[in-house]
Amino acid sequence: MVTSLLGALVIAVIGTAINDSRRNARRPEPPPVVRMIREDPLPDLSEAGFRLGGLAVSLVGSLFSGTQVVMGAGDPVVASTLVVVSTTVATSTSTTSPSTTSTSTTVPISREPENESVEPNVESTIFGQPYLDSWPTLDMWDSMAWCESRRTWDVDTGNGYFGGLQFALGSWQWMGGTGSPADASKEEQIYRANLLWQAQGWTGWPGCKQYFGWTKWQVQQ
Repeated sequence: MVTSLLGALVIAVIGTAINDSRRNARRPEPPPVVRMIREDPLPDLSEAGFRLGGLAVSLVGSLFSGTQVVMGAGDPVVASTLVVVSTTVATSTSTTSPSTTSTSTTVPISREPENESVEPNVESTIFGQPYLDSWPTLDMWDSMAWCESRRTWDVDTGNGYFGGLQFALGSWQWMGGTGSPADASKEEQIYRANLLWQAQGWTGWPGCKQYFGWTKWQVQQ
């Protein structure tokens, strides 16, 4: 009796297991879980976006390269330096592959040259000869001519003295002059007056020397 009950119980359990297995086999499988991927906004792929981006990258790169050339060279910058600034413009020919066009602009950087002479060193001359630094200045001779003849360089009054600096004829000839001092140019008269001054200073013009208060060998006013 007990054996029969146990057998019946085993059979019931086995039957229940078989029914559950069949029921699970007929049950439709749940649909797979679909993961939603958040779509981030794509970067601006328009023609204007490519142009702005390419231009910014090109300018930053050119500025960095120019700084390295100037600061890392070690040698002084020459008088004229050329810095090439490249500008890259991207144009969109399709939705997937943009093409680029490069243009270059040469920008000169001027540097002021060192040790450049502002004015040419032209030696002062008079009557074809160098004007010595040891001679009185031209302004002093101009003042002397004003005192002697009121700057009348061709004057001949018949008093025995001639020209703007009132040369005596003997003094004129002694300094290598020919003819009358009144017929000579202003430059020759000053040149030969300097030669006379080398021999006797302002003593040859005693009245005007005293008027100006110059010393015998004074060369500047």
